[in-house]
Amino acid sequence: MDDQPKDGFKHIDKLQSIFHRWENTANVGERSRLSKEVIAGCESIERQAASDWYLKDLQPYPQLI
Repeated sequence: MDDQPKDGFKHIDKLQSIFHRWENTANVGERSRLSKEVIAGCESIERQAASDWYLKDLQPYPQLI
């Protein structure tokens, strides 16, 4: 069994790490930069989820083949 996380989980782990840094940062400039990273990370995960869902729907139904 493969114990390595899937790519999506790596993105979630990275986003969570950035968010925790954002929570613990008092510096306004750093907090602003981290805010942009959090937003970009959320958008990336959203796009990946939508892409995965779309591609799953395009696959033929095995019972009809």
